[in-house]
Amino acid sequence: VVDSPKPPAERITMNLAALKLSRNILFVAIGPAKAEALKRVCVDHDMTLPCTHLLGSKTTFLLDHEAAKLIDEACQPNFAL
Repeated sequence: VVDSPKPPAERITMNLAALKLSRNILFVAIGPAKAEALKRVCVDHDMTLPCTHLLGSKTTFLLDHEAAKLIDEACQPNFAL
């Protein structure tokens, strides 16, 4: 994408099908504003959120403690805090 209305102006966009073909998937989330969304993905398995469809053994989450505060430790096998 070139000339995106939101920064960065130039970016690469990949659809869910392309992401599912990835060898490894890394999600990075920092701060308390991400806590509720992460809970919806990792605890509630809310399938209305695209990233929920990417959960699995090849998925790693890199989070700070504030972002991970609503996630039970049992749900954190692929998390780096």
